[in-house]
Amino acid sequence: CAGDPLMDHGRRGVEGHRVRRRDGNRAGERVMGIGPEVVDYVAALARLRLDDAEKDTLAADLARVLEFIEQLDRVDITDVPPTKHVIGLSNVERPDTESPCLPSDEALANAPDTDEDHFVVPKVLPD
Repeated sequence: CAGDPLMDHGRRGVEGHRVRRRDGNRAGERVMGIGPEVVDYVAALARLRLDDAEKDTLAADLARVLEFIEQLDRVDITDVPPTKHVIGLSNVERPDTESPCLPSDEALANAPDTDEDHFVVPKVLPD
């Protein structure tokens, strides 16, 4: 998306940028492709108000996330079959068997308000 800071400075923009750690970064500098406009954009999406120190911290954190994604991109997965889940899934269901119903008087015994054989609850829909 043109003009979108995340797309303009995303993973493709990371390569070739010099990595600066938190302690060597001055306010507003790029940290591995994460500039102040990206941090401001992410903060706006999350409805966060950040001071300069917090912006620097977020830029460094986002840079570490991108570094990790680059590491994952380098993993050879040519012989790994595609999966939907990392572990096998199965439904755990009990057999559907008929059993006797709970008598109405026992079901209503602890109800705060009843009307004959029904629970009475507060009205939730308008007239």
